[in-house]
Amino acid sequence: MVRRLCFDRLDASQTAKRGGGQLPLALEELAYCMPSQEDVAHTVEQRELSAALERFLDALPYESRTIFVMRYGNLYSIREIAEQYGISESKVKVTLHRARKKLKTCMEQEGLL
Repeated sequence: MVRRLCFDRLDASQTAKRGGGQLPLALEELAYCMPSQEDVAHTVEQRELSAALERFLDALPYESRTIFVMRYGNLYSIREIAEQYGISESKVKVTLHRARKKLKTCMEQEGLL
């Protein structure tokens, strides 16, 4: 689901104004914890994946959830997120790393990875 949404926003995200080359970097960061599109049997598994992702996001603390969505949903750069929240870039990186680890664990528990 996240991968498909990212590709849908590919044209918009390619402009320098909206983060330039952030899409490939964001997809690479998520690659190890999300199943590939070839593994997903279209409709049913996509719904399961969407539901699992929603449950995962609901379980995250507010700050972690918004940082995760800003990075992987809206394709903000790490610097932009840090500036918006008034925190260091390293804190953003650590928050994203921990969220990706939790996502991977969640997807494994759901049997989607």
